Amino acid sequence: MGTLDRDATESTSTLPDPDTLSEAEETKLMRKIDLHVLPMLFLIYVAAFLDR
Repeated sequence: MGTLDRDATESTSTLPDPDTLSEAEETKLMRKIDLHVLPMLFLIYVAAFLDR
């Protein structure tokens, strides 16, 4: 049991910080968010405009 805990700790200590993104990953994520969120915001805006 002790070796399993030690092995798990050693393998996770070499992983990069999950909160940091490379420039390419950040760009890809922002593009994905834009393509999903902006159309919905546009539809909500149009619905609010038509409701007036």
